[in-house]
Amino acid sequence: MMGLAVPVFHLPVAPNPQLDALRNENIRFEPIPEPPKAPATTPPRAEVDEYDRSRATAQPRETPADRQATLDPRAIANNEQQPENQGENREQRQQQRQEQIEIRDLAARDRAVRAHEAAHAAVGGQYAGAPSYRFQRGPDGQSYAVSGEVPIDASAVPGDAEATIRKLQTVRRAALAPADPSTQDRRIAAQAISRIARARAELAIEQRTQTEAATATETSAQTEQTRAALPGSTVSVGSDTLYVSCPFCSKPHLPAPSQAVSEPLDSSALSARLKSRGVLLPGDRVASPSVFRRAG
Repeated sequence: MMGLAVPVFHLPVAPNPQLDALRNENIRFEPIPEPPKAPATTPPRAEVDEYDRSRATAQPRETPADRQATLDPRAIANNEQQPENQGENREQRQQQRQEQIEIRDLAARDRAVRAHEAAHAAVGGQYAGAPSYRFQRGPDGQSYAVSGEVPIDASAVPGDAEATIRKLQTVRRAALAPADPSTQDRRIAAQAISRIARARAELAIEQRTQTEAATATETSAQTEQTRAALPGSTVSVGSDTLYVSCPFCSKPHLPAPSQAVSEPLDSSALSARLKSRGVLLPGDRVASPSVFRRAG
C-alpha cells in the first residue's frame, strides 16, 4: 500500500488583542500559598481522666441481672408484660378501695337502722312489737340491715276514752323517738294526734253525761228528803193508798197517778174508811169555830 503524503500548510493566526491580554494575565497570576498546618497535639492526661469519669457517671453500670435479662428471652417477655400487669394491679387496687368504701357505708347504715328501730321499740313499750329488718349482702359476704320497721298498736281502747288518750300519747312519743324520724314516723304521729283529739271530745261528752246523771240523782234525793221533812204524809188503809195530805194546807187531795189505789173500792167501803180516818166528806156538817173577841 502506498502512502500519500499530505502537505501541511501553516496559516497565520490573526492577532486578537483581548485574548493576548488574558493570556498574559494568566501567565502573571501567582497561586495563594496554603496556610501552614498546625502540629498535632495530645490532650493532657488529667483532662482525659476527667472525661472518662463523667462518662462513667452518666451511664449506669451494667449489672449481672441486666446482662441476664438481655440474654434471657423469658426476662424479655416479662419486661414486655410488665406494663399490662401494672395496669391490672392499678384496677385491682381501685376496686378494693371502692369495696372498702361500700363496706364502710353499709356498716354505718346498719348501725343507724338498728338504733332507729330500737328507739321505736323502747318508747312504744307494750304497744310496740319486735323490730324486723331488710338486709343487703356486702362485698365481704356479710349481711347489713338497710331498712326496718316496728309494728305498733294505735287502736282505741273500747269504752274508755281516757285510756285511749294515754295509749295514743305513747304511740305518738314512740313514733318521734328516733333522732331522725322518717316520713312514715311523722305520719303515724300525726294520726295519733288526730285520734287523741277525737278521744278527748268523746271523753268530754262522757264526763258531761256522768255529771248530769249525778246531778239528777242528787236532786231527786234532796227532793225526797225535803218531802219527808214537811208535815203531812200519805194516808194508807191496809196496803191501799187513799189520799195524800197536802204539806202546805194540810187538806186531803187526790193521790198522784203513781199513788193510785191498786184495787177499786165501792163507795160505801170507801166512805167508811175515810170517815174512820177523820176525813170530811161532802154533806158532813162542820161545827162552827169559837170566836174570841177582845172585850171592849
